[in-house]
Amino acid sequence: MKLIYSLGAVLVLGSTANAQLTFNFQADAGQSIPTNVAQAFQDAGDRWSAIFNDNVTININMGWTNLGAGILGAAGSSGVAGSYSTIRNSMINDVTSVDDATATANLPTTSLSFYTNRNANNGNSATPYLDNNGSTNNTTARMNRAAAKALGLVSGTSTVVDATIYFSSAFSWDFDPTNGITAGQFDLVGVATHEIGHALGFTSGVDSLDTHSNTSQGEDSFLLSTLDFFRFSDQTGSAARDFTANNNAKYFSIDNGATAGPLFSNGQVFGDGRQASHWKDNLGIGIMDPTAAPGELGVISGNDIMALDVIGWDRVDAVPEPTTMAILGAGALALLRKRRKNNA
Repeated sequence: MKLIYSLGAVLVLGSTANAQLTFNFQADAGQSIPTNVAQAFQDAGDRWSAIFNDNVTININMGWTNLGAGILGAAGSSGVAGSYSTIRNSMINDVTSVDDATATANLPTTSLSFYTNRNANNGNSATPYLDNNGSTNNTTARMNRAAAKALGLVSGTSTVVDATIYFSSAFSWDFDPTNGITAGQFDLVGVATHEIGHALGFTSGVDSLDTHSNTSQGEDSFLLSTLDFFRFSDQTGSAARDFTANNNAKYFSIDNGATAGPLFSNGQVFGDGRQASHWKDNLGIGIMDPTAAPGELGVISGNDIMALDVIGWDRVDAVPEPTTMAILGAGALALLRKRRKNNA
């Protein structure tokens, strides 16, 4: 059985020591965090700090409680909205990798054009239409505060809480992934790594569209996230981004849809049953897959790294040729899963 991740006196526990990306973990109001849970947060933060070196501090509040049936962890991030032109210029000024250069070279110059549906502007119809009218949702985008810090749009030393992450106390957890994950237990460091990935900006505005469809809200109520700049489908091709709530396959692409990368999930309501702020389930794409199984080791893949890299995070090391990196990352995780099943 696989369970899902959900996107939703102060004890200061210190910060990561690696590189410049720093995490400040604190207990959320009214929460008492067991030592081994706090250490799992710290270990997960260290993983991301070993990959990205932006000179910012990410403030994360922690919680430990029963989250309900089937929910391992939940993350809620503070968000900011900004003009598309400002965000695009910040991305261009933040280019540090080959992938960054490709991604920014393929961003629209003035405003966003994308296919969307299920809002009051098209009578809440499931039929997609091209939205390129230059209104608010074409000229404004949304991102998490942490991602805005990476782009220099929010002070990197701001002490405002960037995200709140809770783990469920109702499950059996393995707190030490270095010696493998015990059968029947869940990888707490892996789940923490996943939830921090959301805080860093692995999110999609499609989730808001998907869950608020068939209301009186018009197209301007639903903003693309910076990750949605790289969301395409065979239905849209290189013509525009795909910001639809349906179950058509959506893929990650940094070259304006010309090259199809890993698949995204499509949404809980009108999609595949998984939040759109994830990779497609059961394909071994990366740590940002929407579910985890008992005994499964959570591994950051090249796909995860590339996605966060192109929305503004700066990699510590030079990267291999992008496509090779993505394939190796996904393949390694798939191999781990195959071995675990064979040993079960």
